[in-house]
Formats: sequence, C-alpha cells, structure tokens
Amino acid sequence: MVPTAKIPFGSSVAVLVVGGVGLNAVQGAFASSAYPIIAVDLLDWKLEETKQFGATQGFVLTRNRQKRRLEKSR
Repeated sequence: MVPTAKIPFGSSVAVLVVGGVGLNAVQGAFASSAYPIIAVDLLDWKLEETKQFGATQGFVLTRNRQKRRLEKSR
C-alpha cells in the first residue's frame, strides 16, 4: 500500500521545500487538479523547476524573512 494525499478537486496546496519529494508533491497536486499550487523554497532555481511540474506560484524565502513572488499563469 502506498500512502497518498486525498486532495479534493480545486483545493489549494502549498509545498514547503521543493527538493525531490517536494517536486513529487507538486506533481501529485497538479494531477489532482489543485489550484493554486504554491511552492516555497530558499533557492530561486528550485522554484523555476517547479513550474515544469505544475506549480502556479512560488515564494523565495530569504534570511531576513522577506519574500518575493514568482507567478505563472494557468
């Protein structure tokens, strides 16, 4: 048995830290028709990759706790 998240159609999803497991979580949310799918990480380049897997928004967290928003139109 493989544990899965039961994401209702149209639910919003946030994925914190988008490494290997986080990218799979983004893919699963996309496959479940979640919207928006928000990715959060410390590195810009990781957020750029999440767009290929279905993330609709991304936030880069910095040391001084400011955030910058990256958006993708659906």
